[in-house]
Amino acid sequence: MKGSSCWPESYLVGSIKSGSTSLHQFFRRHPAYYAPEEKYLRYFVRELNPIYCAGLGEDEHREGYLRAFKIDDHCKARVDCDVVTMLNPVAASRIASVRPDAKILAVLRNPIERTWSHYRMNFERGLETRAPEAALFSTPIPQPGMAVAERYVEASLYHRNLAPFLRYFGRKGILLIDFAELQMRPELIQELLAAHLGVTDRKELDLGELKENAGYQARNELIRAFARLLHRGGERKSFLPGMLWVTG
Repeated sequence: MKGSSCWPESYLVGSIKSGSTSLHQFFRRHPAYYAPEEKYLRYFVRELNPIYCAGLGEDEHREGYLRAFKIDDHCKARVDCDVVTMLNPVAASRIASVRPDAKILAVLRNPIERTWSHYRMNFERGLETRAPEAALFSTPIPQPGMAVAERYVEASLYHRNLAPFLRYFGRKGILLIDFAELQMRPELIQELLAAHLGVTDRKELDLGELKENAGYQARNELIRAFARLLHRGGERKSFLPGMLWVTG
């Protein structure tokens, strides 16, 4: 096993449809950070990697991943921006096994808006043909290895998805970013990132418009239906003040 210094120092583990593309671009442009051009490397969620599933060996997969983060400037903070990582319950233990001092990042968005945006993105891309009610409320919570595109509800269950990361890295090892704050106060988020990742270069960059690929607000009837679904599922906890799980 390679020494921990070969592995990235930081991991943006979630969530889908919550501004991660803008953050990935920020890490690529800022002189104090480094992120590979490829956003979804899927090493720690290898079950979701079609190349790995097609027969790429573990050694080859690991070496390819580490090459993506091999840079000459060791002063830069390297960030893995694969935001589907949070969806795999064993990803936290895999990261901890190679980088026990890793700094974890997660952008959390209002779960109802995030789920609806996820569905609309797939619908616009032709990946989803079902009506929203059928896609969101008839699909069971998937198991690891199931297509990310179908994980509408699961990707919004932040309390459950982040629990393994809290177990391995503790609360101090995780920076939770409110998507609304990222939109309204990007300069504050850049300060929080620098402090969490130990970066001294506080140069601010314009994050641009934090637009979504398919950013639509949920209709009222879907909000009510999704609220009932969350209530039945018992997912009522939240990590972020002001972002309360709907319970009725």
